[in-house]
Amino acid sequence: MGSVLSAAKIRELQKNNPPLIEGLLDADQQIQPNGVDLSLYSVQAFQSGGQLGFSSAERVLPPLTAIDFEDGWVDLPQGQYLVTFNEIVHLPVEVMALGRPRSSLLRMAVSVGTAVW
Repeated sequence: MGSVLSAAKIRELQKNNPPLIEGLLDADQQIQPNGVDLSLYSVQAFQSGGQLGFSSAERVLPPLTAIDFEDGWVDLPQGQYLVTFNEIVHLPVEVMALGRPRSSLLRMAVSVGTAVW
């Protein structure tokens, strides 16, 4: 039967090669009781829509514009953004993951769409 990983299990999986989460900036702060807080590497704004097709050859990705950080902060007007995290997730075959925003982000109307990992 499946369960949610505890902080202790996450720390244990960090000892793997590769670790469960590569590139943590501060493991003591980022590893939570039942998850891991990821940190922003970059934020980009979509400039227009893209195009999906039956095959990858028909796919057109939308143009993006980088948003600069000022003193470690980024100001985001209402809109949609592509975020890239500092961390890389390496899941063992027996582990699945869901990416969910913290409640503090939800209170600011931030939604993060992810696939099941």
